[in-house]
Amino acid sequence: YAIKGPERHLIIDAGMDNNSCRQVMEASLKKLEIDLDRTDFFITHCHIDHFGLVTSLVRQGSIIYINRREADMVYRVGSGDIVSDWMTFIEASGFPEDKIENIFPSEGTRPYGPEHTFSFIYLEDGDTLSMGDYHFKCVETPGHTNGHMCLYEPQSKVFMAGDHLLNKITPGIHGFTHENPLKDYLSSLDKVAALDVRLVL
Repeated sequence: YAIKGPERHLIIDAGMDNNSCRQVMEASLKKLEIDLDRTDFFITHCHIDHFGLVTSLVRQGSIIYINRREADMVYRVGSGDIVSDWMTFIEASGFPEDKIENIFPSEGTRPYGPEHTFSFIYLEDGDTLSMGDYHFKCVETPGHTNGHMCLYEPQSKVFMAGDHLLNKITPGIHGFTHENPLKDYLSSLDKVAALDVRLVL
């Protein structure tokens, strides 16, 4: 999603860093007359289908708003440290060792590697992010990831859900470094249910 402001613009999540996503994004930004030199980013969480394309879109002076725990995960993915995290989680879950390679390639993955440096501004639960006529309240919703964060605009009653709420399925619970990520997710659902929402994006 994109919000046009009088001086700067905001892109909320950015898609994967591949040619098809990039072409759609570039065409859409051109149609909307959004200048990337005046654009900042809000990332709901660090998964590559939300964060990956940011590496191609950021310009000098761009700000990336993100929860600190998600930023830490960006660095762990970029450094490759996430591989050991996943292996520990998979083994503790009782997954058969001889089947691990079926779900996790042995070479690992580095979708946004250490050659990238990012200008992060950390946002926490209850912080306000203003853009144009919108004044979004940050809503931490751990569960899908440890630091997943949504945006809620009380006046328009718009809720930017990221992957906390999906249209037809329940999101995967990937907060594997927390003691009970499913409990976190269910608590986050209760938290969001209390909001007065007209439109979920």
